[in-house]
Formats: sequence, C-alpha cells, structure tokens
Amino acid sequence: MTTDHEQWKRRDHADTAQIGLWWLLSSILVSSLVLAVFEPIFLLVAGGCGLAIPFLSSRDAAHAAENARRVDQLGQEAEHARKRTRLLRGILDSADIPMMVTDAAGVLIFINSHSETDLGIGQNMLGRRFDELLVQTQLHALEESAREGTPGHARASILTHAEMRDFEVSGDPLDVSGGDDLP
Repeated sequence: MTTDHEQWKRRDHADTAQIGLWWLLSSILVSSLVLAVFEPIFLLVAGGCGLAIPFLSSRDAAHAAENARRVDQLGQEAEHARKRTRLLRGILDSADIPMMVTDAAGVLIFINSHSETDLGIGQNMLGRRFDELLVQTQLHALEESAREGTPGHARASILTHAEMRDFEVSGDPLDVSGGDDLP
C-alpha cells in the first residue's frame, strides 16, 4: 500500500517533465520567426507556438500553486507529528519507572529519563542490544518472549549506581502495525 507522500512524489516527478514546456515553445517561436524570413510556412509554426504558450504558462502556474499547497500541507503534518512525539516522550518521561523499548532484533530504540537516573542507561546506549546492557538471564528471556508476542513479569535484582536494587520487571509486546515512522 502506498502512502500519500509516495503518490505525491510519483506525481510530482511526472509533473516535472511537463513544467517548463512553454520555454521550449518560446524558443521554437523565436526560431520560427527568424526562419519565416526565408520560408513563410514557418509563420504557421510560430502562430501555433504563440497560441500554446499562454495555455502552458497558466498550466505551469497552476502546478506551482498545487505544489506549494502540498509542501505547506506536508509541513503542517510534520509539525503535528513532532508535537505528538514531544507529547508522548513527555508522558513516558513522567512515569516514575524506567522504561526501555527494543526493536524486533533486540536493539534498544527508546528509553525514558528514569532509565538513566535509576539504571544508568542513557541515550548514548540507544542502538545497542538489550542483552549487552543488562546481564540478568531472566531479563533476556523476558525481553525475548515480549519480542515474540508473549507478555511476562519477573522480579530482578539490578545493579544501579553501585548498589543492588530489586525491580518488578514486565516485558510486554507492542503492536506497532502502521508504526513505520518509529526510529
């Protein structure tokens, strides 16, 4: 299934071949007028070009206006997505527990602020595998089963800032269908 953006991109590419055609007709018009001095038949070519140029230039202006409208709409959609992302990040950061999200390969793609303050796992750890960051095997099994679609819960002692702390840990699968815009 193609997105609106992909459809616009294909349509814009096709429109690009048509825009500016009046420049070509303008050069044919001028050339025909010069050649008409020697061969009067070229006056017909010049007349045809002269009739087509206003039509093509108005069509090009309409295409430019439509493209400007599309660019504005895409800009508004991007701004809306940025605001939604900031809101969701704020909600997740306001939770008073550490949260981590991995992709299908077990690579860390999101952490909230409590992951750093409570566990010492900061933004610089994004892109690393979950099993490289935490060594407890029950956490690895929990994370792997969540990636496979099975939720689970465990109690784990985790070293945080030079002391062991007990945590209730849950591994829950996320349905990200339609979430192609995830990082």
